[in-house]
Amino acid sequence: MGRNFRTPKQFLQILNRIADRRIGEIEAGFLAAVNVTVSTINFPKLVDALQRRDVTAVLDAAQLNGLQPRLRRSLESSLRKVFNTAAIATQATLPPDLQFKFNLVDPRAVRWARLHTAKLVTQISDHAKANIRKLIARNIREGISIAGGRVDTARVLRRDLKATLGLTQASYDGLQVYRDTLNKRLAVSKLLRAGIDRDAIAEQARVTPQYVGRLANRRWLWLESADVEARVDREAGRRLRYRAKVIGRTETLTAANAGNYEAWQQAADLDYIRPAQTRRIFVVAKDDRTCPICKAIPTLNPNGVRFDEPFRTPVGLKMLPPIHVQCRCSTALKFELAEQAQEGRQAA
Repeated sequence: MGRNFRTPKQFLQILNRIADRRIGEIEAGFLAAVNVTVSTINFPKLVDALQRRDVTAVLDAAQLNGLQPRLRRSLESSLRKVFNTAAIATQATLPPDLQFKFNLVDPRAVRWARLHTAKLVTQISDHAKANIRKLIARNIREGISIAGGRVDTARVLRRDLKATLGLTQASYDGLQVYRDTLNKRLAVSKLLRAGIDRDAIAEQARVTPQYVGRLANRRWLWLESADVEARVDREAGRRLRYRAKVIGRTETLTAANAGNYEAWQQAADLDYIRPAQTRRIFVVAKDDRTCPICKAIPTLNPNGVRFDEPFRTPVGLKMLPPIHVQCRCSTALKFELAEQAQEGRQAA
């Protein structure tokens, strides 16, 4: 055991490597759950619900009830593996003469992956529900309707549903702003091709004359309808892949830090360490990507915190990292009495 002892900085690197091994697995599981869900949607039923403006029927047709179990199945196993691997590796952070074996079947350890996955799935589903409601509102506002003959609603929905189900509300809103910007340029491009007077274009398209002038002098920026569709598709795909990456990185490190803390809790349960004589310190991943939020935490907690106490951070009290999405920090133990490890071993 002694030759494997790691400093807090070394163990931070170990935790990050443990998390990194499962990022791709989490990303793929998330994307697969979204893709399979979209493939099972009955689009005629969804279109009918949209035309009736029946929110409950739209949510039902969008297969949110199918998305949740698929996410649970794809995410829970991977998070449990990270949690257990990190917990076992935590033994290397304890004093060299401490002999301790992590209990994989401890009820608290078994429960963590199930509860955390359920919480994560609920968050994803809440974003999806909010996005679907925004999709309904947009369809009503813009008058998208098969009966109207102006837009192939099923095609539009098929393009949008992956983003609707998979993106956060903020990212989904950003995608719609991008889409609206392209549509504005498309409308002006069509009018310029038709030879309409520039002032009339500005009034009709509800843009400034300066905007029309800039676009008129840059024909390479003019758009066709197919250009808008292709660009929105690419942007939606990029945002969805980024969302999967963020989930993979953040959730694997959440699991790794939770496994680390669970191992300490089990050691405390067995009197290998004594919480009253042990403090936790915040270990920052110091490099050019370290954010101001995490850099400030050691200063806000100069002597660390009690074993079961949260850290003070610029964004509120936090028990464990990650403090924000894609945070790479961790925690370590600080023994207030040098002889504690020996006492704990003898007491056991």
